[in-house]
Amino acid sequence: MQVANAGFMVLSVLVPVLTLIFWIALIVAVFQMRNAMRNTSDKLDAVYKLLLEKNVQNERGGI
Repeated sequence: MQVANAGFMVLSVLVPVLTLIFWIALIVAVFQMRNAMRNTSDKLDAVYKLLLEKNVQNERGGI
């Protein structure tokens, strides 16, 4: 009986701790994805601006 009580006590402590670790890892992953998407968006924006400038130069008879 004491072994079963000890097992339940360990589970009652372990489950909330593991849940907390899971949520922290999930939040970290979401912020990393958000940051990566922002970097990708900035890079695509820079490429778009360069292509737009190149297109304007071509229309004006530039290079």
